[in-house]
Amino acid sequence: MKNFFDCDYRGKINAKNKGDIDMYLVTRLKKCFSLDPAGLLPNEDFNQLYAAIQSGHS
Repeated sequence: MKNFFDCDYRGKINAKNKGDIDMYLVTRLKKCFSLDPAGLLPNEDFNQLYAAIQSGHS
């Protein structure tokens, strides 16, 4: 996920049956995968990579 999105570390949380895990807040798409300055709209590079991952050919 960190290859596609910019994230802010939020600290550790206790997850049921998992113990403490690291929590991150996704803030935007990485600039190289975004159509807009806010990082909300994926570009064609993202769409192609996502399609490859979904089809199992990453």
